[in-house]
Amino acid sequence: MSYKTVGSRIKQGCMQTPGIKDLAYVLHGKYWMNTRKLKNIMLYVTNRCNSRCKHCLIWAKRPFEDLSVEAMKHIIESDSVHKATTFGLEGGEFFEHPEYEEILRLFKGRDYTLLTNGIRADLVIEMAKKHKIKKINMSLDGTKETYKYMRGVDTYENVIRIALELKSQSEIFLTYTFSPWNSLSDYEHVKKFCEDNNFGFGYNIYQN
Repeated sequence: MSYKTVGSRIKQGCMQTPGIKDLAYVLHGKYWMNTRKLKNIMLYVTNRCNSRCKHCLIWAKRPFEDLSVEAMKHIIESDSVHKATTFGLEGGEFFEHPEYEEILRLFKGRDYTLLTNGIRADLVIEMAKKHKIKKINMSLDGTKETYKYMRGVDTYENVIRIALELKSQSEIFLTYTFSPWNSLSDYEHVKKFCEDNNFGFGYNIYQN
């Protein structure tokens, strides 16, 4: 099967959902240029989100658009995906997808990172234990007060609880976003929390 044919089939699976078109461009751009086998794929499974972040307005988008489980199955069964391919599952908010548990079942045994805002803490913890989720990435943008101001929801403690409760079974990674709404002291707060608990730590820079 030619490179062109394989690429076209993956793109077709991605394009089944209008709101997930970016994935098709990622596959044909960054990862598709030099190899038939993809190293990693980010799946934006939904644009639904229960946060109200100042730096991201995906929560305000309408209509809601969800990548179908069938489309995801089509992607992971493609010839361009192999056992070493890693996946990122995110949104929006992953757990706002109507079929989030079907997605977790689909990815059983594969190397993936689940990205979540942690708002639905009880559900995140339950699903992580039930489906043995090995890698979890959450955002933490500062102290409790800063988090509430930036994210529009008072769920700082949810993120902390998830990270501490699951650290014995899952690899926890926290991402900090530099923005006009937080400060260097917020950065240091999050970085220290990660260092004290041996969590992975990274950062993004807000761009208007």
